[in-house]
Amino acid sequence: RLCSVAFHPTGKFVATTSFDHTWRLWDVETSSMAEGKELLLQDGHAREVYGVGFHPDGSLVSTTDFGGVVQCWDLRTGKSACHFLGHAKRVICSEFSPNGFQLATAGDDGTIKIWDLRRRRPSASIPAHTNLITQLKFSH
Repeated sequence: RLCSVAFHPTGKFVATTSFDHTWRLWDVETSSMAEGKELLLQDGHAREVYGVGFHPDGSLVSTTDFGGVVQCWDLRTGKSACHFLGHAKRVICSEFSPNGFQLATAGDDGTIKIWDLRRRRPSASIPAHTNLITQLKFSH
């Protein structure tokens, strides 16, 4: 089951997430849309992968899962660059800040977590809602 889709900042690639515990990177510029070329199949999550988002410079992609795990992947190597734990329930969405120094995540526990990517630790936890949070957006 396909869960989420995000465009790379260049528009050349698309990332998708799935209930099969994977996320994939597709080339949509050099392939026809009917036959997008799979560039990367990543299976580093233990639970269903739901959220996905790209760093503003395109070097990282974040993925979130139903086990409460947030992963940041280095697209140059295809490997996990870091991961964050701290949500009590499923993590549904993630969004990089415009300057690329923070990552915001949210989900079933009603909290928004702000992660400091340079220090690789949480910088804030906001008890935003009593129920599920499905979207986040930084303002410019």
